[in-house]
Amino acid sequence: GYVIEMVQPDIPPPTMRLYVAYLEGEPVGTASLFEAAGIGGLYNLGTRPAFRRRGIAAALIRHVLDEACWE
Repeated sequence: GYVIEMVQPDIPPPTMRLYVAYLEGEPVGTASLFEAAGIGGLYNLGTRPAFRRRGIAAALIRHVLDEACWE
């Protein structure tokens, strides 16, 4: 916060959102979105090995980007 305040006091603090994908009530994937100064980054995308190649990561990416774009 200190560096941001010194450089750009009108920029809101960064935010991070964490997402968990569930399949039939079981957690199967995760992703996080970090946003600061209108710029977002998708990090920590992962799917449990037993549930890979089912489109779970792609669905997480679409969901995270859709939410980011609406804001």
